[in-house]
Amino acid sequence: MLLTIICLLTMVSCKHRYPVSLLKADSLIYTNPQLALRQLDSVSENIDTANSIDVMFLRLLKMMAKNKICMSAGNLNDIQELVDYFESHDDARGLSLAYYLLGRKMGDLHEISQSLTYYHKALEVLETDKNI
Repeated sequence: MLLTIICLLTMVSCKHRYPVSLLKADSLIYTNPQLALRQLDSVSENIDTANSIDVMFLRLLKMMAKNKICMSAGNLNDIQELVDYFESHDDARGLSLAYYLLGRKMGDLHEISQSLTYYHKALEVLETDKNI
């Protein structure tokens, strides 16, 4: 439920215009994560690697899809790298999802208080974004 709310709210707040293929895969993550992962694999073959924000968003979406189907979604350092990247680029959409994913990872590690902290950070990003 929280993930769906975050997804819907972040769609409105995006400053950077992501490619349509990534946005379609993003919406599929919540209804059919396996299909989303297949589409993301296809997109990764054709993505412009010079546009680092799209590459990082692709990585984030792949981790989200894998997490949704209970596959290993990356280690703590990989997720923290995404958080740091989206923080430095002031991208509310990516940052809120990265915080959510970091919260999930901390929950998996039984660090419940840190998990809740990152969930709250995700919500704070959404609340402070002026486009919402």
